[in-house]
Amino acid sequence: MELRKRLIQAIDDTIASNYEVWNLQSRIFDRISKCSNICLYGAGKFLRDTVKVVNPFQTYGIDVKYVCDSNEHMWGKYIDIGTTESGSIISKEIISFEQLKRLKDCIVIVTVGNPKEIQILLNQWGIENYKFGDLVLNVYTPHYDSAYFAENKNKILEVYDLLADDKSRKIFTEVFCNSAAPQLAKSSFAEIYEENEYFATGIFNLIPEEECIVDCGAYVGDSLEQYMNLFHNRVNKYYCFEFNNGTADILQKVIDKYQNPDIKLIRAGVSDENKMIQIADTSNMSSTKIESADLIEARLVRLDDELKNEKVSYIKMDIEGEELAALRGAETIIKNLQPKLAVSAYHFLSDLWEVPLLIHKFNKNYQIYFRHHTPVVWDTDCYAVMK
Repeated sequence: MELRKRLIQAIDDTIASNYEVWNLQSRIFDRISKCSNICLYGAGKFLRDTVKVVNPFQTYGIDVKYVCDSNEHMWGKYIDIGTTESGSIISKEIISFEQLKRLKDCIVIVTVGNPKEIQILLNQWGIENYKFGDLVLNVYTPHYDSAYFAENKNKILEVYDLLADDKSRKIFTEVFCNSAAPQLAKSSFAEIYEENEYFATGIFNLIPEEECIVDCGAYVGDSLEQYMNLFHNRVNKYYCFEFNNGTADILQKVIDKYQNPDIKLIRAGVSDENKMIQIADTSNMSSTKIESADLIEARLVRLDDELKNEKVSYIKMDIEGEELAALRGAETIIKNLQPKLAVSAYHFLSDLWEVPLLIHKFNKNYQIYFRHHTPVVWDTDCYAVMK
């Protein structure tokens, strides 16, 4: 009951504050734009993984001067934190905490999975600091006002009550608190983080010789490779959906190396209708130039139409906030075939409750779970499996 009471308090506080935490990201960037010395704190795995996945400091135009770390063996060395538009590596010197304290007009961005202790230390020395996660807290989420949260309060609590295990209820509560009412969070994103996204969560078992896997948002084949490594290249059918041709070309090369005709690329996105749309062509440009990209055509399809003759047994969706539309386009499959589901529920804060409610609407025999798979706001997934 403690979790549910805290969730209720978080919703009420969000209503009372008019979702004030949403403005934190813009306030931080405003401070950063006026500061002379931006220093990262933490030169370990978290920073390396973050740079590898999203190259955030280039994307957001953050001019990092130094990286600080407590490991004295790293002092004076350099670490890669991104690339220039031409593809050159950007490296920054790793400094000690004593050097950091001497920097004037400095803001520190803490780039470790669990920043609590470091932030306490920085605060003791009067050094302005923010968690890296604060820079990306909103993802695509718009500002919802008090009336919106008041209207959705019962929905949020309905999902909490639907969840199949205590772990899911804890993750659901902590994700909401960290995102909307951080003063009530008891565990950070890093503390609820676990690996083994999609295929090895322990929520359900996969029998590779029998599964028909549908990978929506297959990107450059990372989830395909994860699956193949996990099951030692054993596969029945695996459909990769990717609608950006540049990305799909990379994905095709990954598929080709397995030399398996049962792994198929479908150059399309998934939605609730079959249509052509225009998207930015990002195949040959850095993330800093996406807004000026040329437009190209891409195809969207309904899974119910595209795979109507397949016995789909597992659907994974990570499609940049289009998950609800894609689920609507797979309603018949979900109702009739009852596949296992792994659906991203983090692009919009409202996905946290709208995704499981839609799954439950289509088939009330599903058990609903949540797991979280990064040390920041990304990759909260809703899993569903038949009772």
